[in-house]
Amino acid sequence: MRILVVDDDRTVLELVSEVLLLNGYDNVVLASSGNEALEAVDARKDPFDAILLDIQMPDMDGIELCGRIRERAAYRHQPIIMLTAMQEKSYVNAAFAKGANDYITKPFDPLEIGMRLERNLEQFRAVRKPEGISLTACPEVLCEEADCLVAFETFNNYLVQLRRCTAEHAVVAFRVENIYDLEATLSTEAFRKRVHQVARVLNNHLEGDFKLLTFIDQGTFLLVSQGPATRFDDFFRLDLETSANLHATASGSVEIKMSEVARCRKFKEVNSTGVIDQVLRSLDTPTRRTLSKFGIVSRQAI
Repeated sequence: MRILVVDDDRTVLELVSEVLLLNGYDNVVLASSGNEALEAVDARKDPFDAILLDIQMPDMDGIELCGRIRERAAYRHQPIIMLTAMQEKSYVNAAFAKGANDYITKPFDPLEIGMRLERNLEQFRAVRKPEGISLTACPEVLCEEADCLVAFETFNNYLVQLRRCTAEHAVVAFRVENIYDLEATLSTEAFRKRVHQVARVLNNHLEGDFKLLTFIDQGTFLLVSQGPATRFDDFFRLDLETSANLHATASGSVEIKMSEVARCRKFKEVNSTGVIDQVLRSLDTPTRRTLSKFGIVSRQAI
């Protein structure tokens, strides 16, 4: 594993390097600025497997650097984890909007860095699936191929960060009821396009709001949106379904069901597992089976 760590503080670089070594990562490159990091990225024939970035750096901060790294085709999927003392929600939103997968605040817990890095690397490996498998059983591939979708692990990491937030958020699930019929009747490429079209419509219906969207198995999208939850009613669902089917053939049309809305207000008490479980249960989805795929089996509420 090849890891790049970027921080303008030499002491932090050495500390993180030691932590990674203790966790079995001995191929670590250190950079003390954004420009130095980009030089290291561009100099490599094989891309780094993961990148750890500080946010607050002179000249080019970690958020800008994250976006510039994501512009490189070889770094579309690699895990990027922010290591920072900046806890304001605006920084969290900006980091995830630029493509960050996770966010760890200083002072660091050495065990947490190792655990979070491994979890993000596992998600990264999951997108390398053999051809010919059911895409409804491999949502990671669909997520990583669409610009408006994030991996489930990234979505969950963002919900965890809501504990630092004071703004209202809403979490809601949308399920394509006839997902298996679509996969059976459409070609693989046509099926991908239909799923991505639904994702784009969902994304565009909340234009201007900060939101993250992921696709999980059984044809279900999870959406977290900053702002009031009152917009999510049956009119919203019908408008979404109509827009998603605007240019679809009869065999490729989708039927969409919407969950109840989980309103996140008491952020210090937000439990990401409980929030996700709540909205999925309201879809009459076999939640325990679905969430066990991601190592989640709790039925706690918010």
